[in-house]
Amino acid sequence: MFAAQHKLDNLVVITDFNKMQIDAKVEEIISLEPLVDKWRAFGWEVFEMNGHDWDEIYDTVNKAIKVKDKPSMIVAHTVKARGNLCYENRVECHFISIPDENEHKRVIGGVCAEGDEQPFYFTWHEGTSE
Repeated sequence: MFAAQHKLDNLVVITDFNKMQIDAKVEEIISLEPLVDKWRAFGWEVFEMNGHDWDEIYDTVNKAIKVKDKPSMIVAHTVKARGNLCYENRVECHFISIPDENEHKRVIGGVCAEGDEQPFYFTWHEGTSE
């Protein structure tokens, strides 16, 4: 509200809207929708884009920096860990343990561990990341 009231047109913010938070899908905790309408209600110019499309990112940022007399919010619709076969769109990927260089290469490369029935499995224990 401060930014809109003071017409901070040099402010461009990007929300990475992958619809997840640290331990669950956002919708399971508290709905943010309609997110775009909420930002507009606060007086921001709002843009939406595919956060995985470099051309769209470039074009949207350029549109946002041209806005006058109000701040700009860009809502980037993304998929968490997109392109990584093992972790794409999985809440559990916040807790990946990478103990050595071989595991690092496997995780970054999206290669599932041999014998995995599911690409990734994680059990949450309150108060710990083990």
